[in-house]
Amino acid sequence: MKKTIGLLMLPLSAVLLLEFYVFDRHDAVRGTPLPKKVIVVSADNQDEEKGEVLSPSSQRDFSVTEEGQQTLAYQAVIVSTLTSDSKALAHFTNSLKFVLHHDKNRVQREEAPRKGAVYDASFESENPETAMPAVMGFTYRYGDGAFHDVSLLGLQPEHPLNIVPVLLQQLSYYPETHTITFPDGERTYNYATKGSKVSRTLISDQSASASYDTLSQSDSWLLNLDVSGFPMQLENRVSKTLMMENQPLKLHQSITVTPIAPENDVLLLANFIANANTGYAVSFNRQESDVVVQTPEAFMSTLVVFDRNPNLDTAEVLGVYAAEQGLGFVRELMFSENVTDSMRSNIIFSLERSGLAEGEFILSALIEDESIEETDRIRAMMSMVKMGDVNSTVALTTLESMLTDDNQVLAQTAMLNIGILGKQNERLTPQVTAFLSEALVSKKDGYLSLLAANNLGSNALDAEVAPYLTSSFSDERQLAAKLLSKNPDMRSQLMTQMLNDSHPSVVRTIATGLDNQEVSVALTESYQAKLRHRIEDEDVLAPTRDLLFEFLVGHTDESAMNMSVARRVIEMEGVSESTLELANQYLAGKP
Repeated sequence: MKKTIGLLMLPLSAVLLLEFYVFDRHDAVRGTPLPKKVIVVSADNQDEEKGEVLSPSSQRDFSVTEEGQQTLAYQAVIVSTLTSDSKALAHFTNSLKFVLHHDKNRVQREEAPRKGAVYDASFESENPETAMPAVMGFTYRYGDGAFHDVSLLGLQPEHPLNIVPVLLQQLSYYPETHTITFPDGERTYNYATKGSKVSRTLISDQSASASYDTLSQSDSWLLNLDVSGFPMQLENRVSKTLMMENQPLKLHQSITVTPIAPENDVLLLANFIANANTGYAVSFNRQESDVVVQTPEAFMSTLVVFDRNPNLDTAEVLGVYAAEQGLGFVRELMFSENVTDSMRSNIIFSLERSGLAEGEFILSALIEDESIEETDRIRAMMSMVKMGDVNSTVALTTLESMLTDDNQVLAQTAMLNIGILGKQNERLTPQVTAFLSEALVSKKDGYLSLLAANNLGSNALDAEVAPYLTSSFSDERQLAAKLLSKNPDMRSQLMTQMLNDSHPSVVRTIATGLDNQEVSVALTESYQAKLRHRIEDEDVLAPTRDLLFEFLVGHTDESAMNMSVARRVIEMEGVSESTLELANQYLAGKP
Protein backbone atom coordinates (compact mmCIF):
# COMPACT_ATOMS: atom_id res chain seq x y z
CA MET A 1 0.00 0.00 0.00
CA LYS A 2 2.94 2.29 0.64
CA LYS A 3 5.45 3.29 -2.00
CA THR A 4 9.19 3.62 -1.70
CA ILE A 5 11.66 6.19 -2.94
CA GLY A 6 13.69 4.80 -5.79
CA LEU A 7 16.99 6.48 -6.43
CA LEU A 8 19.13 3.59 -7.59
CA MET A 9 17.46 3.72 -11.00
CA LEU A 10 16.71 7.39 -11.44
CA PRO A 11 14.75 8.51 -14.49
CA LEU A 12 17.07 11.35 -15.37
CA SER A 13 14.34 13.89 -15.07
CA ALA A 14 13.16 12.33 -11.85
CA VAL A 15 15.60 14.18 -9.66
CA LEU A 16 16.04 17.79 -10.67
CA LEU A 17 18.60 18.85 -8.11
CA LEU A 18 16.43 19.61 -5.13
CA GLU A 19 13.46 17.62 -6.35
CA PHE A 20 13.02 14.04 -5.19
CA TYR A 21 10.21 12.17 -6.88
CA VAL A 22 8.31 9.79 -4.68
CA PHE A 23 7.59 6.64 -6.57
CA ASP A 24 7.20 2.93 -6.29
CA ARG A 25 10.44 0.99 -5.98
CA HIS A 26 10.09 -0.18 -9.55
CA ASP A 27 8.62 2.94 -11.14
CA ALA A 28 12.16 4.20 -11.56
CA VAL A 29 12.80 1.61 -14.24
CA ARG A 30 9.51 2.45 -15.92
CA GLY A 31 11.00 5.77 -16.94
CA THR A 32 7.80 7.58 -16.00
CA PRO A 33 8.16 10.61 -13.70
CA LEU A 34 5.62 10.64 -10.92
CA PRO A 35 4.46 13.32 -8.49
CA LYS A 36 7.45 14.88 -6.82
CA LYS A 37 8.36 15.91 -3.39
CA VAL A 38 10.55 18.99 -3.16
CA ILE A 39 12.99 19.11 -0.29
CA VAL A 40 15.89 21.53 -0.22
CA VAL A 41 19.07 21.51 1.86
CA SER A 42 22.91 22.63 1.97
CA ALA A 43 26.14 21.18 0.61
CA ASP A 44 28.93 19.78 2.70
CA ASN A 45 31.65 20.79 0.28
CA GLN A 46 32.34 22.59 -2.95
CA ASP A 47 34.80 22.34 -5.79
CA GLU A 48 36.64 25.62 -5.42
CA GLU A 49 38.18 25.23 -8.86
CA LYS A 50 34.78 25.93 -10.37
CA GLY A 51 34.65 29.51 -9.19
CA GLU A 52 36.20 31.96 -6.80
CA VAL A 53 33.98 31.91 -3.75
CA LEU A 54 33.48 35.32 -2.16
CA SER A 55 32.34 36.21 1.31
CA PRO A 56 28.86 37.77 1.34
CA SER A 57 30.38 40.65 3.23
CA SER A 58 33.07 41.17 0.59
CA GLN A 59 33.30 44.73 -0.69
CA ARG A 60 34.50 43.56 -4.09
CA ASP A 61 32.88 45.29 -7.06
CA PHE A 62 30.44 43.02 -8.95
CA SER A 63 30.78 44.19 -12.57
CA VAL A 64 28.95 47.47 -12.26
CA THR A 65 27.63 48.33 -15.71
CA GLU A 66 25.77 51.53 -14.94
CA GLU A 67 25.16 53.51 -11.81
CA GLY A 68 23.31 51.28 -9.36
CA GLN A 69 23.32 48.25 -11.70
CA GLN A 70 25.28 45.04 -11.17
CA THR A 71 25.71 41.57 -12.54
CA LEU A 72 25.78 39.25 -9.54
CA ALA A 73 27.15 35.72 -9.93
CA TYR A 74 26.51 32.67 -7.75
CA GLN A 75 27.50 29.02 -7.53
CA ALA A 76 24.97 26.46 -6.31
CA VAL A 77 26.02 23.00 -5.12
CA ILE A 78 23.46 20.35 -4.22
CA VAL A 79 24.32 17.06 -2.51
CA SER A 80 21.68 14.32 -2.14
CA THR A 81 21.95 11.01 -0.29
CA LEU A 82 19.45 8.23 0.39
CA THR A 83 20.33 5.43 2.81
CA SER A 84 18.66 2.36 4.27
CA ASP A 85 20.15 0.52 7.25
CA SER A 86 23.41 2.44 6.74
CA LYS A 87 23.53 1.25 3.13
CA ALA A 88 23.81 4.03 0.56
CA LEU A 89 21.08 3.65 -2.05
CA ALA A 90 21.98 6.80 -3.95
CA HIS A 91 24.40 9.70 -3.73
CA PHE A 92 25.07 12.46 -6.20
CA THR A 93 26.26 16.03 -6.42
CA ASN A 94 24.80 18.55 -8.86
CA SER A 95 26.13 22.05 -9.40
CA LEU A 96 25.60 25.11 -11.54
CA LYS A 97 26.47 28.78 -11.73
CA PHE A 98 24.06 31.58 -12.49
CA VAL A 99 24.13 35.34 -12.90
CA LEU A 100 21.46 37.92 -12.12
CA HIS A 101 21.23 41.40 -13.56
CA HIS A 102 20.53 43.46 -10.47
CA ASP A 103 19.40 47.07 -10.31
CA LYS A 104 19.81 48.50 -6.82
CA ASN A 105 17.35 51.25 -7.67
CA ARG A 106 14.60 48.64 -8.13
CA VAL A 107 15.20 46.38 -5.13
CA GLN A 108 11.79 47.15 -3.63
CA ARG A 109 9.85 47.68 -6.86
CA GLU A 110 8.40 44.96 -9.10
CA GLU A 111 8.70 46.32 -12.63
CA ALA A 112 9.68 44.76 -15.95
CA PRO A 113 11.26 41.28 -15.86
CA ARG A 114 14.99 41.16 -15.21
CA LYS A 115 17.53 38.96 -16.95
CA GLY A 116 19.49 36.03 -15.60
CA ALA A 117 21.53 33.18 -17.06
CA VAL A 118 22.72 29.70 -16.03
CA TYR A 119 26.12 28.32 -17.04
CA ASP A 120 28.68 25.62 -16.12
CA ALA A 121 25.92 23.18 -15.08
CA SER A 122 27.05 19.70 -14.03
CA PHE A 123 24.45 17.09 -13.02
CA GLU A 124 25.60 13.68 -11.79
CA SER A 125 21.96 12.61 -11.53
CA GLU A 126 21.25 13.12 -15.23
CA ASN A 127 21.92 11.25 -18.45
CA PRO A 128 25.03 12.70 -20.13
CA GLU A 129 23.06 12.86 -23.37
CA THR A 130 20.66 15.45 -21.94
CA ALA A 131 21.34 18.70 -23.79
CA MET A 132 22.95 21.01 -21.25
CA PRO A 133 23.41 24.50 -22.71
CA ALA A 134 26.70 26.30 -22.14
CA VAL A 135 24.66 29.38 -21.26
CA MET A 136 20.86 29.53 -20.84
CA GLY A 137 18.93 32.73 -20.32
CA PHE A 138 15.88 33.22 -18.12
CA THR A 139 13.88 36.14 -16.77
CA TYR A 140 12.57 36.92 -13.31
CA ARG A 141 10.98 39.56 -11.14
CA TYR A 142 12.17 40.60 -7.71
CA GLY A 143 10.65 42.67 -4.94
CA ASP A 144 10.84 42.97 -1.16
CA GLY A 145 13.35 40.13 -0.81
CA ALA A 146 11.52 37.59 -2.98
CA PHE A 147 12.04 36.25 -6.51
CA HIS A 148 8.97 35.31 -8.52
CA ASP A 149 7.55 34.98 -12.05
CA VAL A 150 10.64 33.08 -13.19
CA SER A 151 10.42 32.24 -16.91
CA LEU A 152 12.72 29.61 -18.41
CA LEU A 153 11.68 30.69 -21.91
CA GLY A 154 10.13 27.45 -23.12
CA LEU A 155 12.48 24.93 -21.47
CA GLN A 156 11.01 21.41 -21.41
CA PRO A 157 9.47 20.70 -17.97
CA GLU A 158 11.52 17.49 -17.65
CA HIS A 159 14.83 19.30 -18.13
CA PRO A 160 17.04 19.42 -15.00
CA LEU A 161 17.58 23.17 -15.34
CA ASN A 162 13.99 23.61 -14.17
CA ILE A 163 15.74 23.73 -10.81
CA VAL A 164 16.33 27.47 -11.32
CA PRO A 165 12.92 28.63 -10.01
CA VAL A 166 13.35 26.32 -7.00
CA LEU A 167 16.76 27.81 -6.23
CA LEU A 168 15.44 31.35 -6.49
CA GLN A 169 12.47 30.45 -4.25
CA GLN A 170 14.92 29.19 -1.64
CA LEU A 171 16.95 32.40 -1.97
CA SER A 172 13.84 34.44 -1.18
CA TYR A 173 12.84 35.84 2.17
CA TYR A 174 9.74 37.60 3.48
CA PRO A 175 8.88 40.16 6.19
CA GLU A 176 7.46 37.62 8.64
CA THR A 177 5.23 34.65 7.85
CA HIS A 178 4.90 33.18 4.37
CA THR A 179 3.38 30.02 2.93
CA ILE A 180 5.17 28.12 0.17
CA THR A 181 3.23 25.70 -2.02
CA PHE A 182 4.97 22.42 -2.80
CA PRO A 183 3.62 19.56 -4.96
CA ASP A 184 2.58 17.63 -1.85
CA GLY A 185 1.02 20.51 0.06
CA GLU A 186 1.79 23.78 1.80
CA ARG A 187 4.37 24.71 4.41
CA THR A 188 4.28 27.96 6.34
CA TYR A 189 7.50 29.51 7.61
CA ASN A 190 8.20 32.38 9.96
CA TYR A 191 11.11 34.50 8.71
CA ALA A 192 13.30 36.47 11.14
CA THR A 193 15.84 39.05 9.99
CA LYS A 194 18.71 40.01 12.27
CA GLY A 195 21.21 42.35 10.70
CA SER A 196 22.46 40.80 7.47
CA LYS A 197 21.14 37.30 8.28
CA VAL A 198 17.70 35.78 7.79
CA SER A 199 16.54 32.53 9.38
CA ARG A 200 13.24 30.73 9.08
CA THR A 201 11.23 28.33 11.22
CA LEU A 202 8.61 25.87 10.01
CA ILE A 203 5.38 26.70 11.85
CA SER A 204 2.80 24.79 9.82
CA ASP A 205 3.04 21.75 7.57
CA GLN A 206 -0.08 20.95 5.57
CA SER A 207 1.67 18.41 3.37
CA ALA A 208 0.59 14.78 3.31
CA SER A 209 1.69 11.82 1.26
CA ALA A 210 -0.02 8.55 0.52
CA SER A 211 3.41 7.23 -0.43
CA TYR A 212 5.26 7.43 2.87
CA ASP A 213 5.12 8.47 6.51
CA THR A 214 7.55 11.01 7.92
CA LEU A 215 8.91 9.76 11.24
CA SER A 216 11.22 12.68 11.96
CA GLN A 217 12.74 15.65 10.18
CA SER A 218 15.09 18.56 10.71
CA ASP A 219 15.45 21.70 8.62
CA SER A 220 18.02 24.47 8.90
CA TRP A 221 18.00 27.52 6.61
CA LEU A 222 20.24 30.58 6.81
CA LEU A 223 20.37 33.37 4.24
CA ASN A 224 22.97 36.15 4.19
CA LEU A 225 22.14 39.54 2.67
CA ASP A 226 24.27 42.30 1.21
CA VAL A 227 24.15 45.86 2.54
CA SER A 228 21.09 46.63 0.40
CA GLY A 229 19.18 43.57 1.64
CA PHE A 230 19.64 41.51 -1.55
CA PRO A 231 20.13 37.71 -1.06
CA MET A 232 23.79 36.72 -1.32
CA GLN A 233 24.52 33.36 0.34
CA LEU A 234 22.34 30.40 1.34
CA GLU A 235 22.96 27.43 3.60
CA ASN A 236 20.03 25.02 3.75
CA ARG A 237 20.04 21.49 5.13
CA VAL A 238 17.21 18.96 5.50
CA SER A 239 17.21 15.44 6.93
CA LYS A 240 14.20 13.15 7.02
CA THR A 241 13.50 9.68 8.29
CA LEU A 242 10.74 8.11 6.20
CA MET A 243 8.82 4.87 6.55
CA MET A 244 7.97 3.14 3.27
CA GLU A 245 6.77 -0.43 2.91
CA ASN A 246 7.65 -0.89 6.59
CA GLN A 247 11.22 0.08 5.76
CA PRO A 248 12.90 3.13 7.31
CA LEU A 249 14.84 5.31 4.88
CA LYS A 250 16.99 8.33 5.63
CA LEU A 251 17.09 11.21 3.19
CA HIS A 252 19.72 13.93 3.44
CA GLN A 253 19.84 16.81 1.01
CA SER A 254 21.93 19.92 1.10
CA ILE A 255 22.36 23.07 -0.92
CA THR A 256 24.74 25.99 -0.72
CA VAL A 257 24.54 29.09 -2.85
CA THR A 258 27.62 31.31 -2.64
CA PRO A 259 28.68 34.48 -4.47
CA ILE A 260 31.51 34.16 -7.02
CA ALA A 261 33.30 36.54 -9.33
CA PRO A 262 31.08 37.22 -12.37
CA GLU A 263 32.07 36.61 -15.97
CA ASN A 264 31.18 39.70 -17.95
CA ASP A 265 30.08 37.96 -21.15
CA VAL A 266 27.56 35.47 -19.70
CA LEU A 267 24.47 37.65 -20.13
CA LEU A 268 25.68 38.72 -23.58
CA LEU A 269 25.81 35.07 -24.69
CA ALA A 270 22.31 34.25 -23.42
CA ASN A 271 19.20 34.35 -25.61
CA PHE A 272 16.15 36.02 -24.08
CA ILE A 273 13.59 35.74 -26.88
CA ALA A 274 10.34 33.83 -26.28
CA ASN A 275 10.75 30.02 -26.35
CA ALA A 276 14.52 30.38 -26.75
CA ASN A 277 15.12 27.21 -24.71
CA THR A 278 12.62 24.80 -26.26
CA GLY A 279 15.28 22.92 -28.22
CA TYR A 280 17.22 21.46 -25.30
CA ALA A 281 16.43 17.75 -25.41
CA VAL A 282 16.10 15.51 -22.35
CA SER A 283 17.45 11.96 -22.29
CA PHE A 284 16.35 9.43 -19.70
CA ASN A 285 18.36 6.72 -17.94
CA ARG A 286 17.02 3.58 -19.52
CA GLN A 287 18.77 0.24 -19.53
CA GLU A 288 18.11 -2.44 -22.06
CA SER A 289 18.52 -6.14 -21.55
CA ASP A 290 19.19 -8.97 -23.96
CA VAL A 291 18.98 -11.55 -21.16
CA VAL A 292 17.57 -14.98 -21.97
CA VAL A 293 16.30 -17.16 -19.12
CA GLN A 294 15.62 -20.81 -19.91
CA THR A 295 16.52 -22.68 -16.72
CA PRO A 296 15.90 -22.26 -12.98
CA GLU A 297 19.63 -21.68 -12.51
CA ALA A 298 19.63 -18.90 -15.12
CA PHE A 299 16.55 -17.41 -13.46
CA MET A 300 18.30 -17.23 -10.08
CA SER A 301 21.53 -15.77 -11.42
CA THR A 302 19.59 -13.18 -13.42
CA LEU A 303 17.43 -12.36 -10.40
CA VAL A 304 20.54 -11.68 -8.31
CA VAL A 305 21.86 -9.25 -10.92
CA PHE A 306 18.44 -7.65 -11.36
CA ASP A 307 18.14 -7.15 -7.61
CA ARG A 308 21.24 -4.94 -7.72
CA ASN A 309 20.43 -3.14 -10.96
CA PRO A 310 16.80 -3.44 -12.13
CA ASN A 311 15.51 -2.60 -15.60
CA LEU A 312 12.22 -3.19 -17.36
CA ASP A 313 13.40 -5.59 -20.04
CA THR A 314 14.96 -7.98 -17.54
CA ALA A 315 11.88 -7.72 -15.32
CA GLU A 316 9.71 -8.85 -18.22
CA VAL A 317 12.05 -11.76 -19.04
CA LEU A 318 12.02 -12.93 -15.42
CA GLY A 319 8.26 -12.48 -15.17
CA VAL A 320 7.48 -14.43 -18.32
CA TYR A 321 9.68 -17.32 -17.22
CA ALA A 322 8.19 -17.39 -13.71
CA ALA A 323 4.62 -17.20 -15.04
CA GLU A 324 5.26 -20.02 -17.50
CA GLN A 325 6.75 -22.22 -14.77
CA GLY A 326 3.63 -21.79 -12.69
CA LEU A 327 2.53 -21.21 -9.11
CA GLY A 328 4.58 -24.06 -7.65
CA PHE A 329 7.83 -22.60 -8.98
CA VAL A 330 7.04 -19.16 -7.56
CA ARG A 331 5.89 -20.47 -4.15
CA GLU A 332 9.10 -22.44 -3.79
CA LEU A 333 11.08 -19.26 -4.40
CA MET A 334 8.98 -17.31 -1.89
CA PHE A 335 9.94 -19.79 0.85
CA SER A 336 13.56 -20.34 -0.18
CA GLU A 337 16.21 -19.35 2.36
CA ASN A 338 18.41 -18.23 -0.54
CA VAL A 339 15.89 -15.59 -1.64
CA THR A 340 16.07 -12.29 0.23
CA ASP A 341 13.18 -9.96 1.00
CA SER A 342 14.29 -7.66 -1.80
CA MET A 343 14.44 -10.56 -4.25
CA ARG A 344 10.93 -11.66 -3.30
CA SER A 345 9.76 -8.13 -4.03
CA ASN A 346 11.45 -8.32 -7.43
CA ILE A 347 9.83 -11.66 -8.24
CA ILE A 348 6.41 -10.14 -7.56
CA PHE A 349 7.25 -7.11 -9.66
CA SER A 350 8.47 -9.28 -12.54
CA LEU A 351 5.13 -11.12 -12.54
CA GLU A 352 3.41 -7.74 -12.83
CA ARG A 353 5.63 -6.91 -15.82
CA SER A 354 5.10 -10.31 -17.48
CA GLY A 355 1.99 -9.12 -19.30
CA LEU A 356 0.53 -12.62 -18.99
CA ALA A 357 -2.77 -13.81 -17.55
CA GLU A 358 -0.76 -16.52 -15.78
CA GLY A 359 1.07 -13.75 -13.94
CA GLU A 360 -2.21 -12.32 -12.68
CA PHE A 361 -3.33 -15.79 -11.58
CA ILE A 362 -0.12 -16.41 -9.61
CA LEU A 363 -0.31 -13.02 -7.93
CA SER A 364 -3.92 -13.74 -7.02
CA ALA A 365 -2.90 -17.05 -5.46
CA LEU A 366 -0.10 -15.40 -3.46
CA ILE A 367 -2.54 -12.82 -2.11
CA GLU A 368 -4.93 -15.50 -0.83
CA ASP A 369 -2.17 -17.78 0.52
CA GLU A 370 -2.13 -17.36 4.32
CA SER A 371 1.30 -19.00 4.56
CA ILE A 372 2.86 -16.14 2.57
CA GLU A 373 4.25 -13.24 4.60
CA GLU A 374 1.94 -10.24 4.99
CA THR A 375 4.39 -7.88 3.29
CA ASP A 376 4.58 -10.08 0.19
CA ARG A 377 0.79 -10.44 0.03
CA ILE A 378 0.49 -6.64 0.11
CA ARG A 379 3.14 -6.37 -2.60
CA ALA A 380 1.23 -8.87 -4.70
CA MET A 381 -1.96 -6.80 -4.36
CA MET A 382 -0.19 -3.67 -5.48
CA SER A 383 1.40 -5.40 -8.45
CA MET A 384 -1.73 -7.25 -9.52
CA VAL A 385 -3.86 -4.10 -9.86
CA LYS A 386 -1.20 -2.43 -12.01
CA MET A 387 -1.26 -5.03 -14.78
CA GLY A 388 -3.56 -2.78 -16.81
CA ASP A 389 -5.26 -4.44 -19.77
CA VAL A 390 -4.11 -7.86 -18.53
CA ASN A 391 -6.33 -7.56 -15.47
CA SER A 392 -9.55 -9.55 -15.50
CA THR A 393 -12.35 -10.18 -13.05
CA VAL A 394 -9.88 -12.48 -11.29
CA ALA A 395 -8.23 -9.39 -9.80
CA LEU A 396 -11.50 -7.87 -8.60
CA THR A 397 -12.78 -11.17 -7.18
CA THR A 398 -9.50 -11.71 -5.34
CA LEU A 399 -9.59 -8.28 -3.73
CA GLU A 400 -13.25 -8.66 -2.78
CA SER A 401 -12.48 -11.99 -1.10
CA MET A 402 -9.76 -10.33 0.99
CA LEU A 403 -12.16 -7.75 2.44
CA THR A 404 -13.31 -10.23 5.08
CA ASP A 405 -9.81 -11.42 5.97
CA ASP A 406 -9.04 -11.50 9.69
CA ASN A 407 -5.89 -9.51 8.99
CA GLN A 408 -7.19 -5.93 8.99
CA VAL A 409 -4.12 -4.57 7.20
CA LEU A 410 -4.71 -6.93 4.29
CA ALA A 411 -8.44 -6.24 4.26
CA GLN A 412 -7.94 -2.48 4.20
CA THR A 413 -5.22 -2.73 1.55
CA ALA A 414 -7.57 -4.78 -0.62
CA MET A 415 -10.28 -2.12 -0.36
CA LEU A 416 -7.92 0.67 -1.35
CA ASN A 417 -6.61 -1.31 -4.30
CA ILE A 418 -10.11 -1.97 -5.60
CA GLY A 419 -10.30 1.74 -6.37
CA ILE A 420 -6.91 1.67 -8.07
CA LEU A 421 -7.95 -1.35 -10.14
CA GLY A 422 -11.00 0.52 -11.43
CA LYS A 423 -8.84 3.44 -12.46
CA GLN A 424 -6.18 1.29 -14.14
CA ASN A 425 -8.53 -0.90 -16.18
CA GLU A 426 -11.44 0.76 -18.00
CA ARG A 427 -13.16 -2.58 -18.61
CA LEU A 428 -13.43 -3.08 -14.86
CA THR A 429 -14.38 0.52 -14.04
CA PRO A 430 -18.18 -0.08 -14.14
CA GLN A 431 -17.93 -3.09 -11.82
CA VAL A 432 -15.64 -1.27 -9.41
CA THR A 433 -17.91 1.79 -9.43
CA ALA A 434 -20.95 -0.36 -8.64
CA PHE A 435 -19.08 -2.14 -5.84
CA LEU A 436 -17.90 1.11 -4.25
CA SER A 437 -21.37 2.61 -4.59
CA GLU A 438 -22.78 -0.19 -2.45
CA ALA A 439 -19.92 0.16 0.03
CA LEU A 440 -20.50 3.90 0.43
CA VAL A 441 -24.24 3.48 0.87
CA SER A 442 -23.78 0.74 3.48
CA LYS A 443 -21.50 3.01 5.56
CA LYS A 444 -19.92 -0.11 7.04
CA ASP A 445 -16.48 1.50 6.88
CA GLY A 446 -17.15 4.94 5.49
CA TYR A 447 -13.66 6.39 5.63
CA LEU A 448 -12.05 3.40 3.93
CA SER A 449 -14.76 3.43 1.24
CA LEU A 450 -14.11 7.13 0.67
CA LEU A 451 -10.40 6.46 0.28
CA ALA A 452 -11.15 3.77 -2.29
CA ALA A 453 -13.47 6.16 -4.13
CA ASN A 454 -10.68 8.73 -4.11
CA ASN A 455 -8.36 6.15 -5.69
CA LEU A 456 -10.94 5.52 -8.41
CA GLY A 457 -10.69 9.20 -9.32
CA SER A 458 -14.18 9.57 -10.78
CA ASN A 459 -17.12 11.84 -9.95
CA ALA A 460 -19.52 9.00 -10.75
CA LEU A 461 -19.83 8.36 -7.01
CA ASP A 462 -20.55 11.94 -5.95
CA ALA A 463 -24.17 11.16 -5.11
CA GLU A 464 -23.01 8.46 -2.69
CA VAL A 465 -20.19 10.62 -1.31
CA ALA A 466 -22.32 13.72 -0.64
CA PRO A 467 -24.11 12.34 2.48
CA TYR A 468 -20.72 12.02 4.17
CA LEU A 469 -20.51 15.82 4.29
CA THR A 470 -22.75 15.61 7.34
CA SER A 471 -21.02 12.61 8.93
CA SER A 472 -20.38 12.75 12.67
CA PHE A 473 -16.72 11.98 11.94
CA SER A 474 -14.63 14.95 10.83
CA ASP A 475 -12.18 12.82 8.84
CA GLU A 476 -15.05 11.49 6.72
CA ARG A 477 -16.42 15.00 6.18
CA GLN A 478 -12.97 16.25 5.21
CA LEU A 479 -12.35 13.47 2.68
CA ALA A 480 -15.86 13.84 1.24
CA ALA A 481 -15.23 17.56 0.78
CA LYS A 482 -11.97 16.83 -1.00
CA LEU A 483 -13.69 14.44 -3.41
CA LEU A 484 -16.69 16.66 -4.10
CA SER A 485 -14.61 19.80 -4.65
CA LYS A 486 -13.39 18.28 -7.93
CA ASN A 487 -16.93 18.60 -9.31
CA PRO A 488 -18.16 22.20 -9.88
CA ASP A 489 -21.75 20.96 -9.64
CA MET A 490 -21.20 20.25 -5.94
CA ARG A 491 -20.18 23.84 -5.13
CA SER A 492 -23.51 24.77 -3.54
CA GLN A 493 -23.43 21.84 -1.11
CA LEU A 494 -19.84 22.56 -0.18
CA MET A 495 -20.55 26.22 0.52
CA THR A 496 -23.50 25.25 2.71
CA GLN A 497 -21.32 22.81 4.63
CA MET A 498 -18.69 25.51 5.13
CA LEU A 499 -21.28 27.54 7.03
CA ASN A 500 -22.35 24.59 9.14
CA ASP A 501 -19.08 22.78 9.90
CA SER A 502 -17.13 23.65 13.04
CA HIS A 503 -13.99 21.62 12.35
CA PRO A 504 -11.15 23.75 10.93
CA SER A 505 -9.69 20.92 8.83
CA VAL A 506 -13.01 20.42 7.05
CA VAL A 507 -13.49 24.15 6.47
CA ARG A 508 -9.93 24.46 5.18
CA THR A 509 -10.45 21.55 2.75
CA ILE A 510 -13.65 23.10 1.41
CA ALA A 511 -12.08 26.54 1.01
CA THR A 512 -9.03 25.12 -0.75
CA GLY A 513 -11.16 22.95 -3.03
CA LEU A 514 -13.38 25.87 -4.03
CA ASP A 515 -10.36 28.06 -4.71
CA ASN A 516 -8.84 25.38 -6.95
CA GLN A 517 -11.89 25.16 -9.21
CA GLU A 518 -11.52 26.71 -12.65
CA VAL A 519 -14.47 29.08 -12.20
CA SER A 520 -13.76 31.52 -9.37
CA VAL A 521 -16.13 31.75 -6.42
CA ALA A 522 -18.53 34.73 -6.33
CA LEU A 523 -20.27 35.27 -2.99
CA THR A 524 -23.83 36.57 -3.00
CA GLU A 525 -24.89 39.25 -0.51
CA SER A 526 -26.99 36.64 1.25
CA TYR A 527 -24.05 34.25 1.61
CA GLN A 528 -21.77 37.06 2.80
CA ALA A 529 -24.31 37.89 5.50
CA LYS A 530 -24.34 34.25 6.64
CA LEU A 531 -20.55 34.19 6.70
CA ARG A 532 -20.43 37.36 8.79
CA HIS A 533 -22.95 35.92 11.23
CA ARG A 534 -20.90 32.74 11.51
CA ILE A 535 -17.64 34.66 12.03
CA GLU A 536 -19.18 36.71 14.85
CA ASP A 537 -20.58 33.62 16.59
CA GLU A 538 -18.58 33.29 19.82
CA ASP A 539 -19.15 29.52 19.86
CA VAL A 540 -17.16 29.03 16.65
CA LEU A 541 -13.63 27.75 17.22
CA ALA A 542 -10.96 30.40 16.66
CA PRO A 543 -9.14 28.47 13.87
CA THR A 544 -12.45 27.95 12.06
CA ARG A 545 -13.32 31.64 12.44
CA ASP A 546 -9.92 32.58 10.99
CA LEU A 547 -10.54 30.42 7.92
CA LEU A 548 -14.05 31.78 7.38
CA PHE A 549 -12.83 35.37 7.63
CA GLU A 550 -9.98 34.68 5.22
CA PHE A 551 -12.47 33.17 2.75
CA LEU A 552 -14.81 36.16 3.10
CA VAL A 553 -12.21 38.86 2.47
CA GLY A 554 -10.55 36.80 -0.24
CA HIS A 555 -13.71 36.69 -2.35
CA THR A 556 -15.29 40.10 -1.77
CA ASP A 557 -14.56 43.76 -2.26
CA GLU A 558 -14.60 46.16 0.66
CA SER A 559 -18.06 46.91 2.01
CA ALA A 560 -19.32 48.60 5.14
CA MET A 561 -20.63 45.32 6.54
CA ASN A 562 -17.43 43.40 5.83
CA MET A 563 -15.33 46.26 7.24
CA SER A 564 -17.43 46.05 10.38
CA VAL A 565 -16.80 42.34 10.80
CA ALA A 566 -13.07 42.93 10.24
CA ARG A 567 -13.08 45.37 13.18
CA ARG A 568 -14.98 42.81 15.24
CA VAL A 569 -12.41 40.12 14.41
CA ILE A 570 -9.57 42.32 15.65
CA GLU A 571 -11.29 42.59 19.03
CA MET A 572 -11.96 38.85 19.42
CA GLU A 573 -9.89 36.55 21.63
CA GLY A 574 -7.75 33.79 20.17
CA VAL A 575 -7.38 35.34 16.73
CA SER A 576 -4.13 34.35 15.02
CA GLU A 577 -1.47 36.90 14.13
CA SER A 578 -1.95 36.22 10.42
CA THR A 579 -5.71 36.88 10.69
CA LEU A 580 -5.11 40.09 12.64
CA GLU A 581 -2.72 41.22 9.92
CA LEU A 582 -5.25 40.30 7.23
CA ALA A 583 -8.02 42.21 9.02
CA ASN A 584 -5.86 45.31 9.37
CA GLN A 585 -4.87 45.12 5.71
CA TYR A 586 -8.51 44.77 4.72
CA LEU A 587 -9.44 47.84 6.76
CA ALA A 588 -6.57 49.72 5.15
CA GLY A 589 -7.88 48.81 1.70
CA LYS A 590 -5.02 46.38 0.97
CA PRO A 591 -6.43 42.85 1.28
